[in-house]
Amino acid sequence: MTVPNELILQPGALPGVMNPAAVNAITTMLEQLPSKLGAVASRSKAIEDALAGQGTDPDYAKTVEQFGAMSHQEIYDAVYPVTTRPAVAVKVGAPPVQPGLSGRVAKYDPCVEVGDDVASSLGFDPHTRRRSDYVFDRSASIGCDFDRMEAVRTHQLAVGELTLWSTTDTLTDYRDRPDYLARRELTINGREAFGYRLANDPACNIAMPGPDGVFVVKVSSSAALTQWVACDHIEEAARAVEAALPPVS
Repeated sequence: MTVPNELILQPGALPGVMNPAAVNAITTMLEQLPSKLGAVASRSKAIEDALAGQGTDPDYAKTVEQFGAMSHQEIYDAVYPVTTRPAVAVKVGAPPVQPGLSGRVAKYDPCVEVGDDVASSLGFDPHTRRRSDYVFDRSASIGCDFDRMEAVRTHQLAVGELTLWSTTDTLTDYRDRPDYLARRELTINGREAFGYRLANDPACNIAMPGPDGVFVVKVSSSAALTQWVACDHIEEAARAVEAALPPVS
């Protein structure tokens, strides 16, 4: 019988010797430990702030009795409530990718952030919600269209349209456009605004400062199908939409 002149042992073959996988797992855990401790510290600080009355609802946070039977997560959720989006009957796709070469992209999506109640209050059918986006290299307008439906003879037809855009332009950009007609300065619910029309387009538009730069409300109607005149209602539409927008500084 041949006797080997070397004894080769695999790592972990003897008691007390760890295999490489276990060593790597422990090393990874040790490397992640500082960040995990930091996250715990941040959450603890947030809860301490809540108990000190520094959350979004300080009167509630100062009422100690409210927290007696609550977990840390329940306390955090009570003081820092999750923002819910408005109800919409029709879910639309995501807006297109924006090159954003100007360094600005439109993030506030009217197709998600403006609820059905706004469209309905103005006489537009929320079930007709659909995307309306215009994306260029250095600017973008993302938004939604809604139809105004009326009985025309024996059919329900779209006789008007409401369009909402969030754009990366500034109000100065709109004011400086030489092709805009019927130009006027106005105020919508205390927010400065600029009204305009385009040549060969019966629609009326109001632009105002918005979350991404400028928010545009546009209404149009078909004179051949309805007696409802869109431009008579543009300010009403702008007021209803403005009330649903976040404030701007």
